[in-house]
Amino acid sequence: MGRLVSVGGLVALGLVGCPACRWFARNPSTAGELRIGADHAPPYYSHLPGGRVEGLTVDVMNAAAARAGIQLRWVPWTGLIDDAFNSHAVDLWPGVSPNARRRQFAQFTEPWLTNGFVLVSLKDSPPRVAAGWNGEKIAIRDGPFLESAARSRFPSSPLYRASSREGALQAVCRGEAAAALTELRFLDVAILDRPAGCETTRLRLQPLAGLTSRLSIMSTPAAAPAAQRIREQIDRLAADGTFADILEHWSAFSSVDAHSIEELKGAETRNRIYAGALLAGLLTLAAVVFLYLRANAANRRAGEARAIAETASAAKTDFLAKMSHEIRTP
Repeated sequence: MGRLVSVGGLVALGLVGCPACRWFARNPSTAGELRIGADHAPPYYSHLPGGRVEGLTVDVMNAAAARAGIQLRWVPWTGLIDDAFNSHAVDLWPGVSPNARRRQFAQFTEPWLTNGFVLVSLKDSPPRVAAGWNGEKIAIRDGPFLESAARSRFPSSPLYRASSREGALQAVCRGEAAAALTELRFLDVAILDRPAGCETTRLRLQPLAGLTSRLSIMSTPAAAPAAQRIREQIDRLAADGTFADILEHWSAFSSVDAHSIEELKGAETRNRIYAGALLAGLLTLAAVVFLYLRANAANRRAGEARAIAETASAAKTDFLAKMSHEIRTP
């Protein structure tokens, strides 16, 4: 009997355990660390020799994860972010703009960073309003957010899809695109450290009003609780000044980034206040309507009761009058 139980247990483990083993093989980070992706996107992250990465986002995430008791392993990535998740290469990505397609296979925290965008063109090109670029070839770093933004802003423009932000800027310098649509903070780096072919090119920067992205931590469903813990610690980094200290190390960007979390938190706080006020107003209105309907129903019942009483009183009076008449009549 004992042997049968043992054999049965081994069979059960074989049926149930093998898929689990395959899952763990695809997700080795479950052993105690989380794999977090990073493409080459200065100032957020830069690829270094030996598979190392550095940057503003790297420092923030490392500090927040350490406070949350979470070990991170950075994974340099040269392809699309979605491909990193679909190939099970990463568990987290520090800053991603959510969209409906990504929500089908990943989860997102509350945003912790905002991005602004600019058009970069040659200084010698004719000045024009942003809409005036519609129809001209626009270079972008290949990805869903920038493609959607370019299609929305410049619906008649053909797109030059580059594999990197530097590549999009180089397309402008070579004359292969009229302008590049890219993140404002990337220009902080690119203007100081020009990509090859752009060293002496005179450029014009044109901010695009109203075009921003709110960046969240993207995670697999299994890593979502850890991502949320890291996100909570980012708030604490901002509250105690550590976030500002990290920004000082990246001083060229601190003027833009320093308020990202505070602005997001302020907006979220205002939204909660507005939502609370709206809820309180709706509850008050509901209470007033309830009391009105209740009072109206009570008045209606009282009116019906008075009508019944008056009818009964009239019938009694009529009956007594008739009886009195019959008694007096011989």
